[in-house]
Amino acid sequence: AAVVMPNVVGSIINILELGSGSGCFGMALACQIVQRFQRRQMPPPHDGDRPNDDDGPPPTTTISLTLTDCAAALPQLRYNVEQNRRAIFSGSSREEHSSSGQPSSMEDASRFLRLQCRELDWNNNNHDNDDDNGTYNLIIGSDLLY
Repeated sequence: AAVVMPNVVGSIINILELGSGSGCFGMALACQIVQRFQRRQMPPPHDGDRPNDDDGPPPTTTISLTLTDCAAALPQLRYNVEQNRRAIFSGSSREEHSSSGQPSSMEDASRFLRLQCRELDWNNNNHDNDDDNGTYNLIIGSDLLY
């Protein structure tokens, strides 16, 4: 599967994953987003080639990725995300090129990507606690069975 990020500068891209379950799909997407962000931030390789400008979202864009599931599945989802948060937000591509005075790739990526877990009951239409007012640029799902 390919990840295509819109080229929207200076805004927030809201992504909602329905029925996240263990969180595998959402965490894999988060890793892809972070890797693309890091490739855009890397200095050019020694041969003078620059990273492809279309390879990731613009640096001034914030991505909010919300993984959702029913109340019964939420504790395991949150646990899995927290156990993998360091792996999601860090990567060798930036660590290898950063100097001691720069923020770590995890700090950089956590400013760029907001990853959260939230209960979403498909039988309840009242979602007053949504931070983003229920407006999403992209709604994703994988293996939506219950």
